[in-house]
Amino acid sequence: MKKLSILTAGILMVFSLAIVTFYTSCTDPCKDVSCLNAGTCVDGTCNCASGFEGDDCGTEIRAKFKGPWTAADGCSLSGSASYGVSVSSGTGIFDVKITNVWNSFVNSVNASVSGTTITILTQEPDNDGFTVSGTGTINAAGNSITWSYTVTDTGSGISDVCTSTWTN
Repeated sequence: MKKLSILTAGILMVFSLAIVTFYTSCTDPCKDVSCLNAGTCVDGTCNCASGFEGDDCGTEIRAKFKGPWTAADGCSLSGSASYGVSVSSGTGIFDVKITNVWNSFVNSVNASVSGTTITILTQEPDNDGFTVSGTGTINAAGNSITWSYTVTDTGSGISDVCTSTWTN
């Protein structure tokens, strides 16, 4: 009889342990996680849709580039200059507009962002025979962009090659 009670107690203990293990393994790690902008939760972490970032996917990837900046240029032809520029939203989630590039362009220059890189594809913002193109990288703190860009006079083919640091 004693063997039967020990066996029964052992079976009950194993059965109870199995129930507890099964129950705790079924908790949903995404139960209290809210992912914005079409982000999806996987194992308690948001996987963001293209164009968004952050713990809850609530930040546009271009947000870190937007705002006023102070540019400090060093150019091969035009020399050194310090001036204000501004980055604002463009038409698509990856697009931005930059005002006052090269301290000269009247119209905005269009650029696109990807991660920590911002790219200006070749364009003629003022339709005046001067094109601009280049790339920049924002630092981890989000307070400085290091640029390399070129402004070309399409009539003469002469280019002003610039390196620039933008700070906010």
